[in-house]
Amino acid sequence: MIRLAALFGVLLCLTTAPLFAQSEDAAVIEAPSENDLHEFTRLLADPRIQGWVADQARSEDNGTRAAPTLRDELIQAVAQTRGRIADLVAAWGALPSAWAIFSQQWRETI
Repeated sequence: MIRLAALFGVLLCLTTAPLFAQSEDAAVIEAPSENDLHEFTRLLADPRIQGWVADQARSEDNGTRAAPTLRDELIQAVAQTRGRIADLVAAWGALPSAWAIFSQQWRETI
């Protein structure tokens, strides 16, 4: 059981490592150019864009869902692991009868 817990810990560390990794390029945000700002203000002044933004604000599901937190992801990973362990325990319990079923099917086929 300790080996299984250690293996789970290693796998968990390997899967969550990319969550904490950050490239240096992601930390540097360049300021928009004057042309970009001018285009942005021109788009915001357009009545069609204003109507579209208002419609998006009024809609119930506008596609902005909160990203799952690390805690939620860990809870989900633990639940999946528990389910997998339960499946393995059930398979281990059925293992002694597997040979009898296999040999019976083999005899029926031959």
